Amino acid sequence: MTRKRWSLLILISILVLTPLSITLFVVSACSRPGTAAPPAAFQIPTDGHRFAFSPNSTLLAVDQQGKVGVYSLGEQILLKSAIKMPDSLIWSLAFTLDSSRLLVSCGGKLHEFDVATERLIRSVEVPGHSVSYFTLCPVNEKVTAVIDHHYSKPVDEAEKDLHSVIAFDLANPTAYKRLITNRIANIPAVRFSRDGQLAIGCDIDAGTLKVWKTANWSLEFLRPATRSHAFAFHPTGDIIGWNDANKDRCYAWSIKDNRPVSDWSTAESIHDMEFLSNGDVAYVSHHYVFTKPLGALLTVRDAKGKIRATHRLTDGGSAYFAMSPDGRYAAAGEHGRVKLWRWNDLVPAEKD
Repeated sequence: MTRKRWSLLILISILVLTPLSITLFVVSACSRPGTAAPPAAFQIPTDGHRFAFSPNSTLLAVDQQGKVGVYSLGEQILLKSAIKMPDSLIWSLAFTLDSSRLLVSCGGKLHEFDVATERLIRSVEVPGHSVSYFTLCPVNEKVTAVIDHHYSKPVDEAEKDLHSVIAFDLANPTAYKRLITNRIANIPAVRFSRDGQLAIGCDIDAGTLKVWKTANWSLEFLRPATRSHAFAFHPTGDIIGWNDANKDRCYAWSIKDNRPVSDWSTAESIHDMEFLSNGDVAYVSHHYVFTKPLGALLTVRDAKGKIRATHRLTDGGSAYFAMSPDGRYAAAGEHGRVKLWRWNDLVPAEKD
């Protein structure tokens, strides 16, 4: 190709790509969801993106790739422990009921550490299976975990492309029960009610939301739900909330009376949902222009579905969201940092 043709090609590229880049920048800047959240009270640097509050709401554990930093919460954030992990990839974190021990999934196993001494207490392995995400019951040692059968040993050719959710007790991981089996990789983690008597999850392949009794893992309730990745129990355990991605709606449903409580329209990708003690529901939606992330939006609605507050927690990338059990703190994690707010700074208490 001649020099003249090269110059012409470069000129055309500049004329085409420059307006396109400017357009994408303007669209991105102007399309960011909601208004920015108030400044976070604290920010914790991290190379990972997993975190968990302790049941007594005084500690926050943060994935820092290769170790877990445990911070005490108060007027200041103070590093209490830096626990070294046997593997750099951490899938999930959870404190035990008394907040003195930390359960971590990495390397296909669950590892339990003493928070004060940073000592490994025990490692729990499900025979033949590799554990990734897990959820710990808030009142006992029941666990649900996501299993990737591709890493099972020995590999079952009929199941190597499947992913399952299993339930077991930490003291007896060999006696597990399979709750869900799907062909997709991103099965949402099962969640427990506050009293630990029920658990909720979504069978993506079947398009069904399921609620189990944890005493024997029998099926208690089910509803149609397409690609639901956000669901939660009301503090009473009588009401559940979930999103339906295909219908672009969220629902609140009484499982006690088997009737709808409220529903509302959404047009976003919802991945986290929490019920507050006053009955409000908070959820985080992720927004994009093409494949460019525009931010994660926190929305808080009252029991009837009316919006109380909206805040953009991040300006790019996906945010992992959680609230402290006592409702005082909210945290959003993205690559590079975990941001921590006092809840009253995000959603002021309603006046009587």
